[in-house]
Amino acid sequence: MKITPSISPCLKWFLNGHHLDFCVDVCGQFGHTLPSVPDGNFIKKGNLRDLQAKGYITKENTYIFGVQYSRFTITEFAKKFFKGNVNDFTR
Repeated sequence: MKITPSISPCLKWFLNGHHLDFCVDVCGQFGHTLPSVPDGNFIKKGNLRDLQAKGYITKENTYIFGVQYSRFTITEFAKKFFKGNVNDFTR
């Protein structure tokens, strides 16, 4: 599975155990993202779509202070496929 340069940093971030919450509730926060570690990296919505389509991340619904978010996390498939080597995407 080819990893494009645009999703490689995002995949590395998720493989390091981080998650991303994306607000899906109709409110003032709609569309905002809350990364588990705010390290200045910006994950584009298209990258989330691509990672999910390849089976590398999954989403589940969660609520934060009564507001609904989709939480994106790494899948077991991706963990096993890359076996912890977040620098080797040549497969």
